[in-house]
Amino acid sequence: GSGVVVTLGNLILTDGNLTFADGHGIDFGAGGSGTSTSNFLDEYEEGYMTATLTADSGTITVSSANDILNYIKIGGLVSLTGRIRTSAVSSPSGKVKLNLPFVILDLLEDSNRASGTLYLQNGTGAINTYGIHPTSDANQYIEIGRIDGTAFDLQIGDEFDGNELLYFSIQYRAA
Repeated sequence: GSGVVVTLGNLILTDGNLTFADGHGIDFGAGGSGTSTSNFLDEYEEGYMTATLTADSGTITVSSANDILNYIKIGGLVSLTGRIRTSAVSSPSGKVKLNLPFVILDLLEDSNRASGTLYLQNGTGAINTYGIHPTSDANQYIEIGRIDGTAFDLQIGDEFDGNELLYFSIQYRAA
């Protein structure tokens, strides 16, 4: 047969894939709660991205042997994880940014902030003194900062010496 069985309103695939034309997906109807603006799932993607670190001035080189992060995108929700290693620096200073695989969705107020966990090993400070500064509004990066217990210090470029390990787990809504 065709590999498709419809019984009592249920669709059962016994073989093959469920494929949608561009612009189509799974519509969960109007059963959402709160102020839901979409009940439509139109994308699933798993992939890898090449990470780069950018300082306001100077450079931070990510080792080509340790520069891959992996992501899963379900609808507009992106989860990004992995570890990268720096291999060289040339007088970095100012803010340090990590690129993201997708642009951050521009939502109401601060509801679009990218957030997550970062451990920076072999930095000037202790491994747990660094974090992700939540960026938003159509950016395609997050900022890395030092946390002093009450605020972020984003001017940390000069704290990199080319021997850092950075562990990431980041979540955000993509445009």
